[in-house]
Amino acid sequence: MQSPFIRYQWRTFTFVNNCDNEAVTFTGTSTVSSGTVNQTLWDVQSDGTVDYTTANGSHVYPNDGMFNVTHIAVTDQGCRDTITQAITVYPLPVADFSFVNSCDNGAITFTSEATVSSGTIDQTLWDVQSDGTIDYTAANGSHLYPTDGTFNIMHIVVTNQGCRDTVTQSVIVSPLPVADFSFVNNCDNEAVTFTATSTVSSGTIAQMLWDVQSDNTIDYTGANGSHVYPTDGIFNVTHIVVTDQGCRDTITQSIMVYPLPVANWSAASVCEGNQTLFNDQSTVALLDNDAIVQWQWLFGDGGSSTVQNPIHTYNEENVYTGQLIVTTNHGCKDTFSTTATVWPLPQVNFSPTDVCLEFLTDFQDLSTISNDHTPNSNVQWTWNFGDPAGGISTLQNPSYAYQQDGIFNVQLQVTSANGCVNSATLPVTVHPKPQADFTGVNLSGCSPICAVLTSTSVVNNPSSITGYTWTLSDGTVYTSNSPTATFCLDNETDATVYYGVLLTVETNQGCVDSHSEQNYIAVYHNPVASFYANPGQVSTVDETTELVNESLYADSYLWNFGDGSPASTSANPTHAFPNEQGGNYTITLVASTNEGCRDTAVITIELLDELIFYIPNTFTPDGDIYNQTFQPVFTAGYDKYDYILYIFNRWGEMIFESHDASVGWDGTYGGTKCQEGTYTWKIEVKTLLSDERKSFVGHINLLR
Repeated sequence: MQSPFIRYQWRTFTFVNNCDNEAVTFTGTSTVSSGTVNQTLWDVQSDGTVDYTTANGSHVYPNDGMFNVTHIAVTDQGCRDTITQAITVYPLPVADFSFVNSCDNGAITFTSEATVSSGTIDQTLWDVQSDGTIDYTAANGSHLYPTDGTFNIMHIVVTNQGCRDTVTQSVIVSPLPVADFSFVNNCDNEAVTFTATSTVSSGTIAQMLWDVQSDNTIDYTGANGSHVYPTDGIFNVTHIVVTDQGCRDTITQSIMVYPLPVANWSAASVCEGNQTLFNDQSTVALLDNDAIVQWQWLFGDGGSSTVQNPIHTYNEENVYTGQLIVTTNHGCKDTFSTTATVWPLPQVNFSPTDVCLEFLTDFQDLSTISNDHTPNSNVQWTWNFGDPAGGISTLQNPSYAYQQDGIFNVQLQVTSANGCVNSATLPVTVHPKPQADFTGVNLSGCSPICAVLTSTSVVNNPSSITGYTWTLSDGTVYTSNSPTATFCLDNETDATVYYGVLLTVETNQGCVDSHSEQNYIAVYHNPVASFYANPGQVSTVDETTELVNESLYADSYLWNFGDGSPASTSANPTHAFPNEQGGNYTITLVASTNEGCRDTAVITIELLDELIFYIPNTFTPDGDIYNQTFQPVFTAGYDKYDYILYIFNRWGEMIFESHDASVGWDGTYGGTKCQEGTYTWKIEVKTLLSDERKSFVGHINLLR
């Protein structure tokens, strides 16, 4: 039976976990409240067997895992206590790494491939210099060795439990090759050749690769190659060499594909007989001071030239195929062929005619042009009519009126649709033109007149005037060989009639001229005089009449009344005839125009002899100023030289007699006043128109 003191003892120990294949150490820490612990027993296998009897111990477990360690403490009193604790043996990591051998000046890369069965790897350590110094602590790394050769790399890994493993491997740094190549530049569309000249200090060059497109694609393999570039320019050729150790070097060189020149030229089409100017229009891209330095021309008619811009004259119209070969300073060439056109000249001809001066000459163009090699037509005509007036025309078939006679050299210049010009000159005869003119007499007057017209027309020698045609403005035409014509003309209108005169003269060459005068002949209109008297008869009682003018076309009037009175210019005068005598009066009207043309109208008017008198029946000779005499008043129709007044008293005695109508009876007889009363009078008088004697009797009262 266990001692009751055991419960008061401590049973414990400490230990240090360890890694696989490493000793686990443990230390007893048991105590007792009194006495001493004099035995420490250890069962590390968990098999009931004491493996160790020391206070402290260690044990190497063959593998990792969890193990129970039992510690038994025994006091000097024989009391014991037991404690079991679990300990852990951690697994070791497995150090390993992969690497890639490198080439000189190329880093060796290494990648840790260490593993551990449980836990984690906390440290990856690298000694790449073989000098016991940790150079890198990352899982992966790289190192650049300064030279080629063989080098040892040590890799150490440590887990999170401090377990570690180490591995060392040898790496190789191989020498780099030296890539190089030679090449020959060439022209566009021609192969550029290149030859490898690469070397390596040890080993061999196993591969020669070429990237000629700068696209990171291998285009060719082998020591030599060639490539045709589709265009000119500067291209990078990359040459890659790889040794038997996989070391490589690359070189890139710029090769030059010289541009081909672009041959081109033009030649302005010209007219036959003119020089053709060949205009070089070739170009070349400026890549390496490129320039065209040679020109070889073939003109297509057997001619050639090496001048850049030659001039060549073709002998005939045609379309010639010419060729130009141009060469650059790098020997690159191009050829261009095109045509040079030589157009034909117009073949100029025309038909002139004999013409009269200032009359239209009709010119007819008879020019032609060849269409054997090119389509051509004449499109422009320039006429110089050769006269001092400088007459010109651009019509194909013009008409021209010369301003003077003579023989003129007419030039026709014809231009084709292609601008080719040719000309011809032919003479043209211009006959003199007559100068029509005329004079006249009796050119104005009252209708009718007879105008005499005489031609004064002239013409230069050797022509002569052979015909005269007179045309009046009313359509009258008179033609003769005589230079004189007479025209008798009437005018029955109310206005002046003017006649224009046109004289046309013609020469023996048929040349014609005309001269006209407007309103050359003036036929004045005549007035028509006419009137009537209202009334048509007058008398000594009413001797006044109105003259009614019915004249036509008159501007002024002159009246003669036939009674000795002054004439009148009134259009419609009123006239009183004298009443001391009767009879017929001739009234004359002269109607006149402003031009002096006249017409006369005459009528006869009868003045009737009417005896007109007044006899008073009373008079008063009383000494005042009124009614002092008895005096009959005769106003018309009597003959004052054949007049008798008798006064009789009541006994029939004649007491007064007077032979003057202006002398009356004063109421006396023999100087004595007569008495108031009634007296008888008697008048005997002769009328003016009929010479008839008449007698009148009556009474008069005398009052005082």
